[in-house]
Amino acid sequence: MDRLSRSLDDLADHYDVIVVGSGYGGSIAACRLSRAGQKVAVFERGRELHPGEYPTTAEGARRHLQVSGGDDEVGDARDMFWLHAAGDVNVLSGCGLGGTSLINANVALRADRRVFEDDCWPQALRDDGAGLEAAYARAEQMLSPTPYPASFPPLAKMQALRQAADGGTWYPTPINVTFKAGPNAAGVHQEACTGCGDCVTGCNYGAKNTLLMNYLPDAVAHGASVFTEVDVRWLERGDPVSENGHRPWLVRVQPLGGGRDRFDAPPLAISADMVVVAAGTLGTARVLDASRLHGLAVSDRLGHRFTGNGDVLGFAFRPGTDVDGIGAGHRPPVPEHLAGPCITSVIDEREGRPLSDGVIIEDAVVPGAIAALLPFELAGQAAPDWLEGRLHGGGPLAGLLSAVSGGRLGMTRHLQTFLVMGNDNDHGTIVMDGDQVRVEWPSAGTSLRSPNDRRGQPHHGQTRRATAARRRRARTPRPAPSVSPARTPRSPSRAASARESERSRRVETHNHSCGNDRPARSPDSRTWGTSWLTRCLLVPVADHGGRRRAGRRPDELTLNIRAQVIDLGLLRVSRPD
Repeated sequence: MDRLSRSLDDLADHYDVIVVGSGYGGSIAACRLSRAGQKVAVFERGRELHPGEYPTTAEGARRHLQVSGGDDEVGDARDMFWLHAAGDVNVLSGCGLGGTSLINANVALRADRRVFEDDCWPQALRDDGAGLEAAYARAEQMLSPTPYPASFPPLAKMQALRQAADGGTWYPTPINVTFKAGPNAAGVHQEACTGCGDCVTGCNYGAKNTLLMNYLPDAVAHGASVFTEVDVRWLERGDPVSENGHRPWLVRVQPLGGGRDRFDAPPLAISADMVVVAAGTLGTARVLDASRLHGLAVSDRLGHRFTGNGDVLGFAFRPGTDVDGIGAGHRPPVPEHLAGPCITSVIDEREGRPLSDGVIIEDAVVPGAIAALLPFELAGQAAPDWLEGRLHGGGPLAGLLSAVSGGRLGMTRHLQTFLVMGNDNDHGTIVMDGDQVRVEWPSAGTSLRSPNDRRGQPHHGQTRRATAARRRRARTPRPAPSVSPARTPRSPSRAASARESERSRRVETHNHSCGNDRPARSPDSRTWGTSWLTRCLLVPVADHGGRRRAGRRPDELTLNIRAQVIDLGLLRVSRPD
């Protein structure tokens, strides 16, 4: 595949349209506008990386990491993994040609149609259901999402999630991955997926349908010019250039690399008749806030009502069940132990529930580049249970075996990763601190109101009292959920799953933006049936903002998080009696 970006020597003084950013918004805008005959330039802060250039080891991943926020800046402004580590919520975004499509998990599910009934959307959008359907169809034609093929080797992690569904709604999800080598919708040749599992650290086989493979080359084929390693600093209005008073936009850009960005060289000014700012949620706020400081009139609502996907990341150690959910990393994929694409199936718990209550639980793969970090963390957390004979297969030898085998053997072979997607409230605010962006979200993970309730955030005293109440309930031993006398196990495999779940144990959770905020369920709720998910314990290592929790004993953390997950209904995957 040829390089898409051009040398800065080819930079013109004026364009019909300048697109800031090359993620989904920017790439699609560049594609459609260039197809309409406009002279388009795309500015991307990151590098252009192609298959074969993405990291496969922990050291490689470290070299591609930049961290902004706080007193210390880490990495290069062009590095692919951009972690914003200030404020109440940490944000990881992709920085490179193709944006976060380079490091996402490929899922291409349509949003619940009720999402667009919210009055936060413009009335014209809410009334244009046909237009939304047409836009979905165009995107799907280019991105070509498809479920994991039945003709490919079966994946243990898919079967493990299906078992966890316990008879609930489970299905393979459409993903932006190519499973048959050949030209795609943009005419770019792609190879078939190898099942390596390293989707979120960059696909080195050319099988992931990133924007680098479709919308961007299509834009270039229709005349767009792409420039990478260019940081857009701010926008301003130029002087009138015609009798009708038309004032072009001036886009102030700073080339990165080559030392120019280190010596306070003034930004270049490129003019355009139209500017599309699509630099990601935080990047766009950064550009617009800087533009305000340079005299551009912008809305005073800039940065307000920030929200997310209600993500929860969890892990489960399942002795006796092969999951094979570890990516290959620098090793070639082994057909007998394929991890498969990062996400391949879901448990869908949205039907028949209010929008704020519905969740999707997805299987996932830990990329091989960071797999070496897991075994000893797992062994350390499992050690107390292993020493007391409550856990089989979780000792130090199993951790060592995982470390030397790249996760293919030992503890990590039985490690199942879950991604839970819910609905957040919109109480976050993007705030500029000099040239850095942070997210302020004081109620993150603790709000008592529904995400759709616009009446404001609860008083901090309310959230503290609610948290204390949850902890008191968590300290009270509860009997494990059992099969109702009126029900019988669906099959011997379900009973076996229930027995195994008594030995299973969640070992980590990251609560990114859990928005299913509502009063806790009663402790004697029997909604949970014998679901394997709700029997597993959770041991968090990071809170909502990504900082390590302190000040509580591990058993309290375990019980409190388990109670919180069950009380909030995040993992309810079995049907009520």
